Amino acid sequence: MSNEKFFKEAVNFRDISWLMSKIDIFKVLERSGIKVISVNGDEIMAYCPDHEQYTGRKPSHPKWSCNVNTGFTKCWTEDRGSNIVYTICRIKKLSIEEAVEWILEKPISIDQLKNEQLYEKLTSVGEFANPEKKKSLDSNILNIVNKQNITKRLVRFFMIPPKKKPTCITEDTIRHFKVTDCTDGTYKDRAIVPFYMNQKCVGFTAIDILGEEKWLEKHPGLTKKQYKKVLFLSKREGFYRDDVLFGFDDVPHGSENLIIVEGPRDAMKLWQEGFHSVSILGTHISSNQTQLLSKINPKKIIIMLDGGEAEKVKSRKYKKLLDPFFNTQIIDLPSKTDPKNLNKEQIEEYLKKQN
Repeated sequence: MSNEKFFKEAVNFRDISWLMSKIDIFKVLERSGIKVISVNGDEIMAYCPDHEQYTGRKPSHPKWSCNVNTGFTKCWTEDRGSNIVYTICRIKKLSIEEAVEWILEKPISIDQLKNEQLYEKLTSVGEFANPEKKKSLDSNILNIVNKQNITKRLVRFFMIPPKKKPTCITEDTIRHFKVTDCTDGTYKDRAIVPFYMNQKCVGFTAIDILGEEKWLEKHPGLTKKQYKKVLFLSKREGFYRDDVLFGFDDVPHGSENLIIVEGPRDAMKLWQEGFHSVSILGTHISSNQTQLLSKINPKKIIIMLDGGEAEKVKSRKYKKLLDPFFNTQIIDLPSKTDPKNLNKEQIEEYLKKQN
């Protein structure tokens, strides 16, 4: 592998905490000619240094930020994300290897960088990068997950949810993802869908399997406002969904196509139909999730959110975010259509329409 190719992989999107720990980012910005205007928490605000390069116009407001911990940079005017290494590459016209050495103010060998990246890999993938987040799941939940309870109502729910379009997720798929029916306790009458990273259960979502009307009937005292269709394990209990990609363990490194979807059931259905997919657990891609995507290192990322105008806007936002680092495409589904409602033939047909 060439130096340039290795350095390009090593400084992939938001994967440069090893570098940030060795530098004074304020001095780096000063040396690069980027004048700090203000500091808001962990975000340094300045005028976008390559705004004119992209738009042909000089920035009129200090709406460019650089995170002091991650090195992630963003031009908020254009909604364009990058990191400090790639920014230095552009404004100094340097290769990635030269930019890293310029930032460090000293040469760095591939062997040194390999050691840095190995440490980063061991401490981030499948674990919580922030030591303060390292908490274990409640033992009761782990017992529920380990003693998988497959019931008729659970299978029926994953085939045909109450008052929803059929998803046709099979019992074999339910077993593969270790989904279980919780019949008592806090999550009674909900399907527990566990999240695994490197074969370790690090969180879960609890989905109502009765339908809102019946669930409220069986749980007197709760109002519709209190009712939540999908519950995630709370931060208080140690789970941060920003640290997890559902389906991560089922996607091989270097996949040809990786489809990004919103919910766990979307990813389960695509896996069932023979496609590699991960769920971002909502409509937000975090820095840690993007780092995990770089670990998978797919040849192409295809964004397939639920059908709707709002999702179209989000899809384009994510494409802009990922474009500098991945070959990224979008599939716009029709309104009120979710990936979990599609069969193999329909998915293949939509894949031909990616843009």
